Amino acid sequence: MSPFSFVLQPDLDVPCPTLPSACSEELLGYKRLSQQHLDSHYTTLHDLEELGDIMSEILEQQQRTEVCPSSPISSLRVISNFKRQMDCTERLSGLHQHLLTLEDLTHHFTAYRLSFNRLLVEIARRRHYKEAAENIVHGMIVQLQAMTEGKHSYV
Repeated sequence: MSPFSFVLQPDLDVPCPTLPSACSEELLGYKRLSQQHLDSHYTTLHDLEELGDIMSEILEQQQRTEVCPSSPISSLRVISNFKRQMDCTERLSGLHQHLLTLEDLTHHFTAYRLSFNRLLVEIARRRHYKEAAENIVHGMIVQLQAMTEGKHSYV
């Protein structure tokens, strides 16, 4: 039953909830709920501030490590990173040189293969020409033999 609903009571001796007492109970409930939310927000804010402090400390430590040239460890890291970078650059340059050599060899191989294929085509063409010439010569020899046999038979 809603606290704002008014029910007519047939018996007047039974106490009826009044509007102010019902509202005050509801308002107290809302106040407790609001206080719980506020406490939760304060806890979250405190946790976030603590996290912000931790992150600031970590950032400061990182900046001291990276920027501070007086630190021997930091200097060694910078030198080590520089040496690694130079080593990688040298290796990359060497690999690039090998790549250029491979490209040149691939070009030469392709040119040789094309020339070889052309040579095979030329050999096949000449073989065909040779066979055709041999057939012509053989035909002429047969005709000459036939003519010489015919001449001998007339004599």
